[in-house]
Amino acid sequence: LAQRREQKNKARKPPIPLTFQPFQGTQIITNSQLCTVLYLCFPFKAQPQTHLLFSSVRDGRSIKKMHEMIDGIGITAVLVQKGNYVFGGFAAAKWNKNGQPFGEGSSSFLFSLSQDAFIPYKPRTPDSCQLYATEDSLTFGKYDLILTDDFDRCSAIIENSYGIGFTPGSTEAKTFLAGEPVFRADIVEVWGFFTIEQQ
Repeated sequence: LAQRREQKNKARKPPIPLTFQPFQGTQIITNSQLCTVLYLCFPFKAQPQTHLLFSSVRDGRSIKKMHEMIDGIGITAVLVQKGNYVFGGFAAAKWNKNGQPFGEGSSSFLFSLSQDAFIPYKPRTPDSCQLYATEDSLTFGKYDLILTDDFDRCSAIIENSYGIGFTPGSTEAKTFLAGEPVFRADIVEVWGFFTIEQQ
């Protein structure tokens, strides 16, 4: 996706230069080139700048605090590190905590930087949804990536709402994102996208 977007941009006359370093200051992605590659995977028409809305390192390990800082803001990217696994999701709808599925028809997706994978919305269960959240959780799908319990007992099991073709319930589906189905996140960051003028 990133390569396709970069080629498309280079074909423009003149090409639009990326005038900033995406995800500057992240403690999860250590390679600035990888930050740019991830940014180019997002379905933006313009080039909004990245802004760190929440960091578990800076702001503490509290999902309630995270909701205070990210709800209602706009499109976001959630980055998660668990050991050598780096993954997350692109939420193309504003987060809330009302316990109702939302984001239907949006371009939300999951991704894994460790596995170099784009994981699209491909509903396979009756209660599939794009995004879901409560006061104590933030979820892509109803089951695919669940951040809960102040990031100490999160869950990552794809092929419910998001998938790449593994058998639902298989070892691959349960270990692809985080290496295990239930995990403690080392770091969680939530990034927003807007230009300086919009702040």
